[in-house]
Amino acid sequence: MNVNYLEIEKIFKDYAQSCLLKKEDIKLPVIPSLNEGEELPLLFKSLNQGMGVRLSRGELVLPNFKNCETVAIFTDYGGESKDSKFFTYTVTLVGYNQLTFFEKKMSEIREKYKLNNPIKEIGFKDLRYGPIRDSLEEYLLAINNFVNGISFTLVVDKEIHSLAEENKKESKYLIAKILEERGFGTYKADVAEKVYRITNLISYLVHLLVPNGKKIFWMSDHDATIETEDMHKNMGNLLNNAIYSYENVEYGTVVFAKPFAKEEDTLFLDLLSISDLIAGAIEHYLTRQKKFASSDFKISKGADQILMWLANNGLAFKKSTYIIRYDNQQKAYNGSFLDFRLNEPLNNASYVDIFL
Repeated sequence: MNVNYLEIEKIFKDYAQSCLLKKEDIKLPVIPSLNEGEELPLLFKSLNQGMGVRLSRGELVLPNFKNCETVAIFTDYGGESKDSKFFTYTVTLVGYNQLTFFEKKMSEIREKYKLNNPIKEIGFKDLRYGPIRDSLEEYLLAINNFVNGISFTLVVDKEIHSLAEENKKESKYLIAKILEERGFGTYKADVAEKVYRITNLISYLVHLLVPNGKKIFWMSDHDATIETEDMHKNMGNLLNNAIYSYENVEYGTVVFAKPFAKEEDTLFLDLLSISDLIAGAIEHYLTRQKKFASSDFKISKGADQILMWLANNGLAFKKSTYIIRYDNQQKAYNGSFLDFRLNEPLNNASYVDIFL
């Protein structure tokens, strides 16, 4: 059998290039419509600055969703434990109509590692379970190769009380008051702050990445922001309100859903797991890094694989992490991209050159 490796390499390169948003199509800064006297949200200011720097350096790698009908968004969060030093908010956006090969590959992986009887979720907290841990490498590789999309993780130091301009506890109560006054429900202060961060982050990424005319589907894992049916509806309304807080925005449909029953669908379960694994692994690593002065600290098996996977973009899939800290001396927020780097190159990896 004659194999033309140059031809195969060109196919891979063309595929990778087609999944990449061209530099001239990246529209920065992202600015929503503002009322008179209203300031741009702090998160937008920070992300615009960080994204702008990367764009000017030719380092901003984003997915291209022009050729898909629907962009599906999957969110999960880390850092709720009292021992955690950081909150993590991971938003995964994927081209929903481009998942045929991923779905087929996941069917094979689930069958191979016996993850279907009963249905198992590939979750961060379940990596101690042998078959799930054993499937992790192939699962992450399938994402890299067959999912056109990006996982963007916002990391916020727990020493920060609020991202609403002033780093004071009172800011969280003010957010809760505003949400209630505007008809979006009653929230505890900490939950209101979480809602504020999530909706700001998603609306920013949607406006940056999703072209007009696309349908949008958002699925969030179960958490304090959607504990009741009313809270679930309120989050959906908040998302819709945040997404349409821009001029000249037109999307076909915006839908918000809770996770489906495991028995009904494993594709969405496996896509939601991307955010679960990343949010958990990054929080796990950064908390231990902050707790121990020495760089010689242990992280759990499975978390190390995820962090190594985060060090490189895939053929189709991209990963970004952005961290916000607070400088008490300067009384200022500091935001920057957080890059994970391998100590040594991967032996079994093939690299494809693309043009940014």
